[in-house]
Amino acid sequence: MSNRPRPLVLVLASTLALAGCMHGAPKTTGGTADGGGQIVGPTWMWVYTLTPVEIVTPAVPADYTLQLGTDGRAAVRADCNRGSGNYQLEGPALSFGTLATTLMMCTPASEGERFLRQLGGAAHTFWRGDTLMIDLKVDSGTMRFVRVR
Repeated sequence: MSNRPRPLVLVLASTLALAGCMHGAPKTTGGTADGGGQIVGPTWMWVYTLTPVEIVTPAVPADYTLQLGTDGRAAVRADCNRGSGNYQLEGPALSFGTLATTLMMCTPASEGERFLRQLGGAAHTFWRGDTLMIDLKVDSGTMRFVRVR
Protein backbone atom coordinates (compact mmCIF):
# COMPACT_ATOMS: atom_id res chain seq x y z
CA MET A 1 0.00 0.00 0.00
CA SER A 2 1.31 3.45 -0.96
CA ASN A 3 1.98 6.18 1.62
CA ARG A 4 1.05 8.92 -0.87
CA PRO A 5 -1.90 11.14 0.18
CA ARG A 6 -5.05 10.40 -1.71
CA PRO A 7 -6.51 13.23 -3.86
CA LEU A 8 -9.75 13.38 -1.81
CA VAL A 9 -7.78 13.83 1.40
CA LEU A 10 -5.79 16.69 -0.17
CA VAL A 11 -8.97 18.40 -1.38
CA LEU A 12 -10.58 18.04 2.07
CA ALA A 13 -7.48 19.38 3.84
CA SER A 14 -7.29 22.34 1.45
CA THR A 15 -10.98 23.12 1.94
CA LEU A 16 -10.67 23.01 5.74
CA ALA A 17 -7.59 25.24 5.66
CA LEU A 18 -9.37 27.78 3.46
CA ALA A 19 -12.45 27.73 5.70
CA GLY A 20 -10.26 28.37 8.73
CA CYS A 21 -8.69 31.42 7.06
CA MET A 22 -12.08 32.82 6.13
CA HIS A 23 -13.62 32.29 9.58
CA GLY A 24 -11.93 35.26 11.28
CA ALA A 25 -13.56 38.14 9.39
CA PRO A 26 -17.20 38.90 10.16
CA LYS A 27 -19.45 38.82 7.14
CA THR A 28 -22.68 40.73 6.83
CA THR A 29 -23.68 39.90 3.29
CA GLY A 30 -27.36 39.34 2.78
CA GLY A 31 -28.54 41.88 5.35
CA THR A 32 -32.12 41.25 4.39
CA ALA A 33 -34.32 38.38 5.38
CA ASP A 34 -36.85 36.61 3.22
CA GLY A 35 -39.47 39.09 2.11
CA GLY A 36 -37.02 41.98 1.74
CA GLY A 37 -37.11 43.19 5.35
CA GLN A 38 -33.92 44.74 6.71
CA ILE A 39 -32.28 42.77 9.53
CA VAL A 40 -29.16 44.92 9.88
CA GLY A 41 -29.78 48.31 11.47
CA PRO A 42 -33.10 48.16 13.34
CA THR A 43 -33.42 47.23 17.00
CA TRP A 44 -35.28 43.96 17.56
CA MET A 45 -37.17 43.09 20.75
CA TRP A 46 -37.35 39.46 21.88
CA VAL A 47 -40.98 38.37 22.31
CA TYR A 48 -40.58 34.66 23.00
CA THR A 49 -38.79 31.45 22.10
CA LEU A 50 -40.71 28.34 21.12
CA THR A 51 -38.75 25.17 21.92
CA PRO A 52 -39.83 21.55 21.48
CA VAL A 53 -40.81 21.46 25.18
CA GLU A 54 -41.80 25.00 26.23
CA ILE A 55 -42.45 28.61 25.35
CA VAL A 56 -40.01 31.01 27.00
CA THR A 57 -41.48 34.49 27.37
CA PRO A 58 -39.62 37.36 29.05
CA ALA A 59 -41.62 39.26 31.69
CA VAL A 60 -40.60 42.58 30.10
CA PRO A 61 -39.76 42.03 26.40
CA ALA A 62 -38.36 45.58 26.04
CA ASP A 63 -35.50 44.50 28.36
CA TYR A 64 -34.25 42.02 25.73
CA THR A 65 -33.08 43.55 22.48
CA LEU A 66 -30.76 42.82 19.58
CA GLN A 67 -29.27 45.20 17.02
CA LEU A 68 -27.01 44.07 14.17
CA GLY A 69 -24.68 46.80 12.96
CA THR A 70 -23.29 47.21 9.45
CA ASP A 71 -19.78 46.70 10.88
CA GLY A 72 -20.37 43.06 11.83
CA ARG A 73 -20.97 43.90 15.51
CA ALA A 74 -24.11 43.06 17.45
CA ALA A 75 -25.40 45.06 20.41
CA VAL A 76 -27.61 43.30 22.95
CA ARG A 77 -29.59 44.12 26.02
CA ALA A 78 -30.18 41.08 28.20
CA ASP A 79 -32.40 42.32 31.03
CA CYS A 80 -30.17 44.46 33.31
CA ASN A 81 -27.01 43.72 31.29
CA ARG A 82 -25.77 45.16 28.02
CA GLY A 83 -23.16 43.81 25.69
CA SER A 84 -21.79 43.32 22.21
CA GLY A 85 -19.92 40.91 20.00
CA ASN A 86 -19.32 39.87 16.42
CA TYR A 87 -21.93 38.29 14.20
CA GLN A 88 -21.93 36.75 10.75
CA LEU A 89 -24.90 36.98 8.39
CA GLU A 90 -24.74 35.25 5.02
CA GLY A 91 -28.13 35.10 3.33
CA PRO A 92 -30.45 33.59 5.94
CA ALA A 93 -27.56 31.99 7.93
CA LEU A 94 -26.80 33.86 11.16
CA SER A 95 -24.21 33.13 13.83
CA PHE A 96 -22.71 35.04 16.73
CA GLY A 97 -19.25 35.08 18.23
CA THR A 98 -18.90 35.53 21.98
CA LEU A 99 -21.28 38.20 23.25
CA ALA A 100 -19.48 39.99 26.09
CA THR A 101 -21.83 41.65 28.58
CA THR A 102 -21.80 43.56 31.82
CA LEU A 103 -22.16 41.37 34.90
CA MET A 104 -24.93 43.10 36.82
CA MET A 105 -26.97 40.94 39.19
CA CYS A 106 -30.45 40.83 37.64
CA THR A 107 -33.56 39.62 39.44
CA PRO A 108 -33.95 35.85 39.94
CA ALA A 109 -36.72 35.84 37.30
CA SER A 110 -34.34 37.20 34.64
CA GLU A 111 -34.13 35.39 31.30
CA GLY A 112 -30.88 37.21 30.43
CA GLU A 113 -28.58 34.19 30.50
CA ARG A 114 -31.04 32.08 28.51
CA PHE A 115 -31.47 34.88 25.96
CA LEU A 116 -27.70 35.11 25.41
CA ARG A 117 -27.34 31.33 25.27
CA GLN A 118 -30.09 31.11 22.65
CA LEU A 119 -28.49 33.84 20.52
CA GLY A 120 -25.27 31.83 20.71
CA GLY A 121 -27.18 28.95 19.12
CA ALA A 122 -28.55 30.98 16.19
CA ALA A 123 -28.60 29.21 12.83
CA HIS A 124 -31.01 30.84 10.34
CA THR A 125 -33.34 33.82 10.02
CA PHE A 126 -36.71 34.06 8.31
CA TRP A 127 -39.81 36.25 8.29
CA ARG A 128 -43.35 35.53 9.27
CA GLY A 129 -45.50 38.60 8.82
CA ASP A 130 -43.70 41.58 10.38
CA THR A 131 -41.59 39.55 12.80
CA LEU A 132 -38.03 38.28 12.64
CA MET A 133 -37.57 34.62 13.51
CA ILE A 134 -34.22 33.10 14.40
CA ASP A 135 -34.08 29.32 14.21
CA LEU A 136 -31.69 27.75 16.69
CA LYS A 137 -29.25 24.94 15.94
CA VAL A 138 -30.25 21.30 16.23
CA ASP A 139 -33.97 22.12 16.05
CA SER A 140 -33.77 23.42 19.62
CA GLY A 141 -36.24 26.24 19.05
CA THR A 142 -37.16 29.46 17.30
CA MET A 143 -36.72 32.94 18.75
CA ARG A 144 -39.31 35.54 17.76
CA PHE A 145 -38.45 39.26 17.60
CA VAL A 146 -40.46 42.34 16.65
CA ARG A 147 -38.95 45.49 15.25
CA VAL A 148 -38.64 48.37 17.74
CA ARG A 149 -37.07 51.05 15.53
